[in-house]
Amino acid sequence: MNWKKLMKIKAWSPVKKCGIDFEFLKEGIYKLGDGAYALTSAYNKSLIEDVKNGPFVNNIFWALDDGAIYRCILQEIECFDERTDISRPPEELTIKNNITYGDLIKSAKTGKYGKYMECAAYRADGKFVHKIIDVGKLSYFFLDNAEIKDELPYSIRCTLA
Repeated sequence: MNWKKLMKIKAWSPVKKCGIDFEFLKEGIYKLGDGAYALTSAYNKSLIEDVKNGPFVNNIFWALDDGAIYRCILQEIECFDERTDISRPPEELTIKNNITYGDLIKSAKTGKYGKYMECAAYRADGKFVHKIIDVGKLSYFFLDNAEIKDELPYSIRCTLA
């Protein structure tokens, strides 16, 4: 997958004008290729529903598989549980090739990569979904609710400009 090309997609671009094959999965989620996904909206940049030209791309994601993206976006924790075989994400989505939880926090705290925030998400029923590190336009999603320094993300979001 050409992540440099994906990261150059303009926010609010109509799916049909991106020049990439989009496979609809569910609830605004499209698969772009192995590990690559897009989150779309039926609403255009002016927040007006535009069925004729939409859907419109808002974010792209890397995720281990379809179950991981459902957990990340839809909070369907049953679709993806903790795994021992979490693979390394594409280099284009790393910060100076730092990708573990501990290395990302350390890099983020320098301030060189924009503002950062660390938080966790829980479903309405109180079940833990993931912890998140937001750094600039990238958000890293981790499965464990403890701070494990060598943990790899199971999904990464790139907010399009």
